[in-house]
Amino acid sequence: AIFSAQSVSADSYVTLDIYLRTTCPFPIRFNSLSVLFNNPNYNSLCVVNGANNSDVSEEGDLYLEPKKIKKITFTFTPLPEDVGKHIEVFINSAFYSKYFIYVGCFLSVLNCSP
Repeated sequence: AIFSAQSVSADSYVTLDIYLRTTCPFPIRFNSLSVLFNNPNYNSLCVVNGANNSDVSEEGDLYLEPKKIKKITFTFTPLPEDVGKHIEVFINSAFYSKYFIYVGCFLSVLNCSP
């Protein structure tokens, strides 16, 4: 996970890019991907729900082919309560069972631009 900048003003948009890649020799499909933040008010803004059954075509955001990178982008505005604080990211994905992946990624929210 990568924020588009290390810091952002409170009146700007935050862009978060999630990069996914599998090292399995065969394609896999995740059922869901959710980005969890240290401030849970952002959690519902960064969710992707994939297919729940294997009959769905081999397309969509959560279908991963071997050695190919899939990029998913989320955009949102910071909350006023986070001015002067860091927004931290955690990744939660489901592939037949739940996996929780910690990603050391944070963003500083600054006062509004003049």
